[in-house]
Amino acid sequence: MEGKGVRFHFTAVIMGVLILGLIVAQIEAKSCCRNTIGRNCYNACRLTGTSQSACASLCDCIHVSGNTCPSTHPRSNMLERAPPLKGCCKDTLGRNCYDSCLPTGSPRPCATLCDCINVYSPLTCPPTHPSSNMLESSGAIINEYCKLGCTSSVCDAITTTNKNSDVSEGEVNEAVEHCVSACSKLCNKGAKTALASA
Repeated sequence: MEGKGVRFHFTAVIMGVLILGLIVAQIEAKSCCRNTIGRNCYNACRLTGTSQSACASLCDCIHVSGNTCPSTHPRSNMLERAPPLKGCCKDTLGRNCYDSCLPTGSPRPCATLCDCINVYSPLTCPPTHPSSNMLESSGAIINEYCKLGCTSSVCDAITTTNKNSDVSEGEVNEAVEHCVSACSKLCNKGAKTALASA
């Protein structure tokens, strides 16, 4: 009987050490993922008992020893707010597409759809994507788009850009609808402003 009691206590101590080791590993190594999909992938992977390093590799995540995730992998496993986000586009067409897509879409699909990128901290657009998400309100630019045909010059670019992308046809059609609506609002507002100033 004494042998079984010793084995029980020994097993309990071993289990306690293993559980404590897992807790310490979770505290010391913070996982950071590029996006929500990566975070969900990582969490699901860890639930199966797969190692942290294998899950991180599989789900495009990394481990850091501090409390801050790098800007390349902004999503941590703590309940924290995502860092500020800025959409950067190559040109005004991409910017208009991105801004039209955002009200009903999320930043990642909108960036893919409009040939833009999302940057986190620091909120600085790279030279390849110089346009920030500050809306240009110059009357000359608005008039130019309305004269050229906002819908044909901007919204048609959405369909053309996404023929070879992984975005579904439904998402593209929805983005085009929002783009047409945004063009209508922009050009009608411009016309009302012109009439008011005349």
